[in-house]
Amino acid sequence: MKRVLVERDKCIGCMFCLYACSLRRGGNAFNPSKAAISLSFPPNGNSFKGFFLVNVCRQCSKAPCLASCPTGAISRSDKTGAIEIDDGQCIGCADCIEACPFGIPTLDPDTGIAIICDLCDGDPQCVRYCPYEALSYSDTGETALRRRKTAKA
Repeated sequence: MKRVLVERDKCIGCMFCLYACSLRRGGNAFNPSKAAISLSFPPNGNSFKGFFLVNVCRQCSKAPCLASCPTGAISRSDKTGAIEIDDGQCIGCADCIEACPFGIPTLDPDTGIAIICDLCDGDPQCVRYCPYEALSYSDTGETALRRRKTAKA
């Protein structure tokens, strides 16, 4: 299954990925609090290269967020295999946030509905608009093979 992968050495923390994601998810506004991708900065606010972490949904094969949802609002797309939220069924209980071992899901600050990456229906906007090609949409096996070949060269 494909997912968004991060090459941390290419990312400079420009936040274009957050803006692209939030624009798609939020309609007409750049609002990183509505993005399904996030950047973590150290407590001192230092954002120099290497001092922040890009956080993306790993689209786990045995997704704890999916299993934790008491209303069945979280499912997996037949088309992309991505985790999806049914806004009409989500009650904002945050069980998915607690269940995720990576702390990726969030709650929309306006609606209280869970936010988890749905891979933009197979065309992740964060990948499309990353100016440094730090994000890719690929199979984890393909990426691991490419990295092993690069390391051997």
